[in-house]
Amino acid sequence: MLVQSTGLGKTVLTSNFSSMEIDKENESFPLNMKIEATDPVHWFITIQLSGLDIRQALKMAMKPAIIAKVIKMLFQKAPKSTSEALHG
Repeated sequence: MLVQSTGLGKTVLTSNFSSMEIDKENESFPLNMKIEATDPVHWFITIQLSGLDIRQALKMAMKPAIIAKVIKMLFQKAPKSTSEALHG
C-alpha cells in the first residue's frame, strides 16, 4: 500500500498492514491496527479504531462502485514495485 501525508510533501511511503489486535483494556477504541512503513523511512503507525470508525469505513466501502472495484482488485496481480504502482 502507498501512504501519503500533506505533512510529508510529495513523499510516498511504501507500507503494509502488519497487525490487527483487540485491546481489552480500551473500551472506547478497542481495535488496534498497525501499519508498517518500509520505504523511504521505517515507521510503525498505530491506528486505534472505535465502533463509529468501523461503521464509517463500512458505509464508505458499501458503495456499489467501491464493491465492484474491490472485487476486480482481488483478482489483479499486485505491482512488482512502488515505481510500477506509481507510474504504470
